[in-house]
Amino acid sequence: MSWWDPLNWMSRRKKLDTIASAISVRKRLAVWHLVCERVGEMAVAEARGYIRARAARLVCAEVDRALREHQHLATDARPRLIGMTTDLVIDDAMSVLGEQRLRLGRSQQAA
Repeated sequence: MSWWDPLNWMSRRKKLDTIASAISVRKRLAVWHLVCERVGEMAVAEARGYIRARAARLVCAEVDRALREHQHLATDARPRLIGMTTDLVIDDAMSVLGEQRLRLGRSQQAA
């Protein structure tokens, strides 16, 4: 192991973070449209699982597209990139859900 290995790993990790973030931003609305009608009545854990399941196909397709665009990344990065992107997509959707629940709670208190 050379002294460059940790630097290469950090550089690769940063690149994967950047790609995962870009995908999640690009697909935020598409994922929300997949789940918005059902997650409102779900408990938090159930909603996270539902979002994960519904977004899986979309995330995998986008990761594959990104790996074709970034050919310098090894294909062994795919599972890690899928996991990172999925986590970000779930966090985004849960954030929107939380905002909606907060607004709903305020409107019910005002009534």
